[in-house]
Amino acid sequence: MTGVRLSRASVWRLLTGRLGWSLQRPERRAVERDESEIARWIAHEWPRIKKGPWTHVPGSCASTNQASRCCLRSAAPTHPEVGPRRCGAG
Repeated sequence: MTGVRLSRASVWRLLTGRLGWSLQRPERRAVERDESEIARWIAHEWPRIKKGPWTHVPGSCASTNQASRCCLRSAAPTHPEVGPRRCGAG
């Protein structure tokens, strides 16, 4: 329009220096964000999920040795529907 061409650096200097503009970036948050619900979820739901339904119980490799060294290392988890896992050694 006016025949004047400016580089990016010149435009930046004009906008920030002479016009007083500043760099503004939008926050990366959802408009529907509910801080109270997030706090409730972290306090109540997350510990339950983190703990999980599994409990860690040492298994047995041999019927004569209830806590052999290989099972103590693996501490095979057990689940109420599946039962204890065996490490397969022995």
